[in-house]
Parts: sequence; C-alpha cells; structure tokens
Amino acid sequence: MLSSAGLPFSRGVCMTRPLTGQQLQVLRLIDQGMNYAGVSLELEISVSGVRQHLRNASANLAAPAGTRTAGLIEMARAAGYEL
Repeated sequence: MLSSAGLPFSRGVCMTRPLTGQQLQVLRLIDQGMNYAGVSLELEISVSGVRQHLRNASANLAAPAGTRTAGLIEMARAAGYEL
C-alpha cells in the first residue's frame, strides 16, 4: 500500500525504506535503557555514529521533524519491528 505521497506503508507507518540491522540494534539498546555512550561502547561505534543511525532511522520511518528516540521506537514497533 502507498501513502498519498507515494511512500510505502508498513502496518500503518509510512516508511521511505526498511530499517537496517544496525539501526534496529541502536533502537533496541536504547529501548533497554542504554544511553548513547553505552550504545557506542556495546556496538563499538562512536557516539556520533549512534546519532547518525538514529537520524537515518528517523528518515527511513518518515518520522516528523523533532521526533524523539522514544517516538522512533514506537514507530518501529508499529511498523512491525521487534525491539
């Protein structure tokens, strides 16, 4: 199904493309209570890399500007991703 803008829907969430494995890992770890520094240590990436994965996840989920991480997690779940 496509939105009026021609973007795909996944379980009611308008997405520009699927989330990557790394984006899902970042969202899972944050959902488990880790902060950005903890996620960066766990995944062996920089804190700016964590932020970049979240920005990309936001774009892939077609999240409105200013959506916080908790909102991205809820959008990912609504799209059918298990976190």
